[in-house]
Amino acid sequence: MTSKRETIGITKEPERLWYGWPNMSRRVRELSLPNLRMASRVEKDFKSQVELMSQTKKNAVWEWAFDFASFEFEFCLLVGSNKTILGSAQMNVIALPDRPAILDSLRTRSTLVTQAEIDQYLKKAEQAAAGRGEIRKIDEEIHKLERDIEDRYQYMKAIMPKKLDDMDFTEIRTSLEPFAKTLGKEALVNVRFLYGVDAGWAVNVLMSAYLAQGAKEPLPGIPSVVLEKLRTEWNGGKGKADLKPLRKYVGAWVDKHVMPGWIRQQVKLCDASIAEDKRKNAANLVLRTKMLRH
Repeated sequence: MTSKRETIGITKEPERLWYGWPNMSRRVRELSLPNLRMASRVEKDFKSQVELMSQTKKNAVWEWAFDFASFEFEFCLLVGSNKTILGSAQMNVIALPDRPAILDSLRTRSTLVTQAEIDQYLKKAEQAAAGRGEIRKIDEEIHKLERDIEDRYQYMKAIMPKKLDDMDFTEIRTSLEPFAKTLGKEALVNVRFLYGVDAGWAVNVLMSAYLAQGAKEPLPGIPSVVLEKLRTEWNGGKGKADLKPLRKYVGAWVDKHVMPGWIRQQVKLCDASIAEDKRKNAANLVLRTKMLRH
């Protein structure tokens, strides 16, 4: 749809030009257009147009126009090729739900728009709005993936020098323990013991599970001297055993035998996730470009 113009009056006698203004300006105001700018005028304001009519022997044409694309209205006076803008309304800032009333006023009080054109315009406007909504969703997804990628880069940077003591017991249980399971029983039991200590399990529970005679998951690799000392101190639950030195010993073993592999695994997982997110964003950008062209 392009701009449409309509002649709403013609003044043939220069001396009568001024008398057309009140009626023409009233018709414009009756359109009830928002953002209408049309200054009051007196007879002397038309002096140059009157002189031009006398010189060129041309009529003065009162005209208004409406452009669907820019959603702008214009009211002007033409004398030959000379054009004087008498009023205008820039309505492209009006929200879509408020535009049907404007278009209906133009339809009933002018020939600038038809009902078919209104229907076509509103349909395209709704489609465009839906398209913009889809583009916003794509933009949000792109930004989310970009943040996720950056978070993973920062995570990889943070775990490179990571040691067991940098982990809380939740991370030991949810991330380190599943990896340790892939390494074998020794790694798994050591990590489970560390989780129990850091999670605050009672000494009796830890001794019974990992260190007592006949424990269900005996802690491997513990020097017999250390093990016997702990059992003697514990005395079947009657005494007290200090597990802090043993926790330090087991932690050092895990740092040496488990943590390097876990770090490599995490980096590999992050690399794969970053590559997938980049692939998704490339597809999102292609789709966004395609939608903008329509």
